[in-house]
Amino acid sequence: MMKRKFISLIVMIMCVTSLVSMEIFCQPITSASSQSGEKITFEGLFERKTSMSVDDLKKLEKRYVPVTMVGSHKGYIGEFVYAGASLKEAMLVAGYRGTRGANVSCEDCIRAIGKDGYGIILSWGEVFNQVSGEDIILAYEKNGKPLDREEGPVRLIVPGDYYCGRYVKGVTKVVALTGYKLPQKRN
Repeated sequence: MMKRKFISLIVMIMCVTSLVSMEIFCQPITSASSQSGEKITFEGLFERKTSMSVDDLKKLEKRYVPVTMVGSHKGYIGEFVYAGASLKEAMLVAGYRGTRGANVSCEDCIRAIGKDGYGIILSWGEVFNQVSGEDIILAYEKNGKPLDREEGPVRLIVPGDYYCGRYVKGVTKVVALTGYKLPQKRN
């Protein structure tokens, strides 16, 4: 179990390292649509490029995730209950196929990008290979109310993180990418 977590951590670090040098990592994503009509685009290792609206996310199982938000520079922000669809379930509904199949693609990573161009990386293992991955959500509610314009209409919530640096506001894109393949063990 520890070896699997270590491999997921190494893959995540390699994905981040490889993406930092890519042009896509630095390009801002802009959205001209209104908040009510905004959609999240799923692309990369999916059967086809597809989009989901907040209404589409509401058709999936609703998950409630309590979080204590702490900013790396702001300190304690507050305690909130976010509600939304599991990122894992949304990706599977959107047709995620992975490099070697949705359930065995440990070299993959997932990039979430907000309308301001801010993007983060999640390892495949965080989303698909841990029980806590079910609580990584595409939230559309906060404390029982729709997200406000600053946060929404959809915000990625990663409740296992102490700091909220990977809580992406206004998610517009989810990209599944192939990371580096780990060297095979020699006999």
